[in-house]
Amino acid sequence: MTNMQVIYYLVDGQIYFLRQRDKCLVSDWQAASKWTDRKEAQKVLDSLVNKQLPAQTKLVLAQLKVGDLNQVFSKKGLNQYTPEEQAMITDIVGMDQVEFISMFEKFVRLLGLIPAIRDELSKKISQEDGAITQDFLHTIELGKFNAFEGYKLTKEFQKSRQNRRKLKDRFEILSKLVNFNCGIAEITSNTIKDTQNLIESMEKREYTYRSKKLRDTFGYLLKR
Repeated sequence: MTNMQVIYYLVDGQIYFLRQRDKCLVSDWQAASKWTDRKEAQKVLDSLVNKQLPAQTKLVLAQLKVGDLNQVFSKKGLNQYTPEEQAMITDIVGMDQVEFISMFEKFVRLLGLIPAIRDELSKKISQEDGAITQDFLHTIELGKFNAFEGYKLTKEFQKSRQNRRKLKDRFEILSKLVNFNCGIAEITSNTIKDTQNLIESMEKREYTYRSKKLRDTFGYLLKR
């Protein structure tokens, strides 16, 4: 990567690089276009104003810059790892060969199944949002039930919504991990970091009521 020039966009700690052949922005530096001459890279950047660009590139055109790839990396701090991550790296590097190959064989197979897993999750979420939720809502709206039956109905509805949340969380994790950009699916250091941030936010999830009346009446239940 010595003195290689790239056209890039840095936002919220994430870097996106220009891929010249289709004018798309990609998060994987290996897929980025590179130049040995800074003037040549700048010439390409200046010419973009007159080009037909993908929506994402057009939106951030004014923020695109030319920079040395090593310096761009240093701005983001890509080589900074936590002690836990460094320990994982050390453990993997020191693995027995059979264990190493077995682990990555399963990992590669899993990557290949991600689109199918996402599709299946999407179908189950649609079922929960559609027929199942409507059945519960219409039963609550039209049914006649005593206190015990109402409690039982509410608990079953709660189970359904909690199952939907579980499915949706999994779908969002896989969607964040795999970036679909200009028809190309990719998993990069940026999408991995985004996925880690998403998982952390899920662990700290809080709900904000839309209805003041419901918040004042039932909000305390979320604090137990």
